[in-house]
Amino acid sequence: VGRVRTDDGSVTLREVSGDATVETGDGDVVTTDVTGDLDASTGDGDVTVERTDGAVTARTGDGDLVVRGPGSVGDLRTGDGDLTAEMPAVDGSATIGSDDGDVTLSLGDALDATIDATTGDGEVSATAAGFGSVGTVTETHVVGTVGDGTNELRVHAGDGDVTLARLS
Repeated sequence: VGRVRTDDGSVTLREVSGDATVETGDGDVVTTDVTGDLDASTGDGDVTVERTDGAVTARTGDGDLVVRGPGSVGDLRTGDGDLTAEMPAVDGSATIGSDDGDVTLSLGDALDATIDATTGDGEVSATAAGFGSVGTVTETHVVGTVGDGTNELRVHAGDGDVTLARLS
């Protein structure tokens, strides 16, 4: 596929083979069944990613961000909206965050990362995360390891809660 870009309008990709970059200035991005890596972004709109067998990187300035069924996850960010993602694996080191919204991550059994989760105004809940070892634990900051802790996963909500749980 390569690259799909529009300044104004939503973009939907279904059953695509190959790495893809999808960008819109104002509109939603929806992808389903992408075979390859995916980089999705919008300035104003929601981003929804379903079943991508490669690494997913996604951003929205103003909207919710949802990632289900990725091969692995890179950086995910929303400026103003909730972020919900399944995390079967991390693509190297990754930063996941929302400036104004909740962050909910479902951690896969094969995830191998040291997780540093913080919030500026809210709570961090990691009681169901299945950490192998735990370092810092406060109401607003949790550091823990899943697997060997090889990769680094930074999670932050500026104004919102962070919830870490096991992927079911």
